[in-house]
This record gives sequence, structure tokens and C-alpha cells, in this order.
Amino acid sequence: MDGKWNLIERNIVQNAMLINNDGAALKSFGTGSQYNTFRNNFVSSSDGNTEGTPPGAKFITPAIYFDFSTNNCTIQKNTIFNRTQKGIFLNASTHDNMVIGNIVHGGNFLLDFNGSPNTNIVNYVNMTGMTVKNNVLFAKDPGAFIIRMVDNTGGFNQGTIDSNFYFQPYDSSQYAFIPPSTNYSFSEWQSNTGLDSNTRSSFVNWTLPAALDTIIMNQTDNTISVNLGTSAHRIPALQLESANWKA
Repeated sequence: MDGKWNLIERNIVQNAMLINNDGAALKSFGTGSQYNTFRNNFVSSSDGNTEGTPPGAKFITPAIYFDFSTNNCTIQKNTIFNRTQKGIFLNASTHDNMVIGNIVHGGNFLLDFNGSPNTNIVNYVNMTGMTVKNNVLFAKDPGAFIIRMVDNTGGFNQGTIDSNFYFQPYDSSQYAFIPPSTNYSFSEWQSNTGLDSNTRSSFVNWTLPAALDTIIMNQTDNTISVNLGTSAHRIPALQLESANWKA
């Protein structure tokens, strides 16, 4: 979705990128991509394929991807699940975009900011002006990170990142990865960056092979009823939908 003032919403995108790489299930590219919105879409099973690419190709295919210089666009209330790769990727020189109210259930980097300068981008600008709020990011693997941030914008000044819900139930040190080798726990991420001061972190923890999380989705316009059983549990159930979440 390139160009301006476009809306892509209420789609189920599944099994995309099975023979391609360096793309995404949903993507915008370039400085001319402005005021576009991806909203209320379901994305699953779209990991990408590096077979046939040059040796050493390591691009990790995102579910939703704002590529070079995409600006003033919105990723809102989408549900991403059943994937092993990146959830939402904001590439170099993207700026003034909003990532609001999305669900990312699984992946290796659930939210990825690439603030690295790139000499191939005409009129490169630092990644600034982002608004990232009210997202639920749930890691399903001990090696997964909630956030990856390549920070070359001068002191974590990408914008407002706050009031989210982060779950890494397997490893409390695996919240954020700052290349090339820095790992932050949730408290270290807050104290070192000043971001996510109002964000809530994991209130659950377990060890493989345990996986006590469930995502409940309604991909219709109709109300559905879900039987959660009659037993009391110490772990609250989360109802996660593309349109709303509630504990």
C-alpha cells in the first residue's frame, strides 16, 4: 500500500510470503507513502522464505512493515499470530507514524525499530515522532524479544512508547535487544531509555514445555461466547481481539 490516504482494513491475510522474502503480509514503502492506515486486519502464517536468495541473506520477514521513509501512517488494532518472525517492523527513516492497539502473539522480535542511518535513502531523516501505545505484545518463545531497537537517533528519541502490555513469561531478561549485544529486562529498559513508564510487564511466568496462554479471536461481525470453564486460576484470562482488548 503505497501512495497517500489509503485504508486497508478487515482482512484475513494468511500464508503470504511463502516463496518470497524482503516483503511482508502488509507493507508500505517510501517517502510518498503518507496518511495510510492498516486497521483491524488478522495476519498469520507469513514468515517469508530465503531459499534462492544470495548466500547470507538474513532478512526477517515482518507481518506488518513500514519500509524506508514511510511517514504519518497508522498501524491500528491488528492481530498478528501463528508466526515465528517479526511482528511489526519500522525501518530506517520512517517517522511520525502511529502503532496503536495491536496484538502480536508470538514471533522473535515482536516490535522492531531500525533507527540506523542508511546512505541509500534519499533525504534520510532520523526516526522520530513515533507514537506506540496500547499494544499487547506476547512472546511465546524463551529466545524472543518484545522490542528490538537499533538506536542511532540520539538517546532513544524515536517518540512516545508507552502504555503497552508486554509479556515474556519464559525469561524476564528478554524484553529488549539493543544490537549488537545488549539485553534489557523490563526494568532496565525503562530506566535506561525513559520509555514505557506506564507500560505493564509480565504478571505470569512458566517454563517450557508449558504454554498456558490462549488467544481468542472473533473474525466475524457477530458476538461469540467462549466457555472459560469453571475452575479458578491464578492467571487471568485475556480477551484479545483486533478491535479491543480487556483483562
